[in-house]
Amino acid sequence: MFRNCQTTIILLALLSLLGQEASAQDDVAERALKLEREVLAYRESLVNIQAEISEKRGGRTTLKWKVWQKGDRIRFDRGWATRERPAIFVKDDKHVYCRRLVTRAADNSSRWGDIEVNPVDWDAGLVFDVRVLGIIPTSPISLYHRTLSADTVLGKTRLQRTAFEREILNGDEVVRIEMSSGESSSETIWIDETKGPSVVRVRYRAHYKGQLVEELMQVELQQVGDNWFPAQLATQRYTGGSPIPKEFVTISNVHLNEEIDDNLFDLEQLPPPTDR
Repeated sequence: MFRNCQTTIILLALLSLLGQEASAQDDVAERALKLEREVLAYRESLVNIQAEISEKRGGRTTLKWKVWQKGDRIRFDRGWATRERPAIFVKDDKHVYCRRLVTRAADNSSRWGDIEVNPVDWDAGLVFDVRVLGIIPTSPISLYHRTLSADTVLGKTRLQRTAFEREILNGDEVVRIEMSSGESSSETIWIDETKGPSVVRVRYRAHYKGQLVEELMQVELQQVGDNWFPAQLATQRYTGGSPIPKEFVTISNVHLNEEIDDNLFDLEQLPPPTDR
């Protein structure tokens, strides 16, 4: 009987410890999801965005865009300062419209071509939700069709939150949240609660074809009026431990929550190319 009592006491102690551990995990998840949703709500409050985006790889500018976003309508002007063929893309909730610059070989004169109408998931639709910048660790060219609500891991309950810790990063106090989807992949985000709140670093790790793939994105923030938005993203990728040349994305001439003329999204009303 004494042995039975001992066994019962041990089992009760183990159950108590398991309950405490489960309660601690629930607390981590609750605090993490609350802060993540605050980050999303802050980005969603930026309903009107104007900016210029440029990307450098290996010291060379590979793309440069002018962008406008007003709710779900987005306009990207491509090739206005690079060797890319100039084109303008406008996306709404149903279509991606495109108008390309056409140059006549005879006299080298330019005009805007006809408006192309494409489905919203058009493969060549070089448009994405500008609010995902600094949240998803990938090159802008891989952000096409990405939206804040659908494609960020923030606020997604399918991932397990394993850590919610405060630490110092570059002299500022931040919150580090670790999350995983099993053994295949994990993501760690660092959030500055005083600037938005906003994400200031993202690290993504996954095993792909037997190799460890890692992406680390550092986010430098800028203050625009009373708001905060990324100024520069520095992304380093590793495959099997070998680094891929670092990418730098600069977001400049940013205007937030200022009125944007609806005519900017009407490709019928483009000025002559020489007036751009």
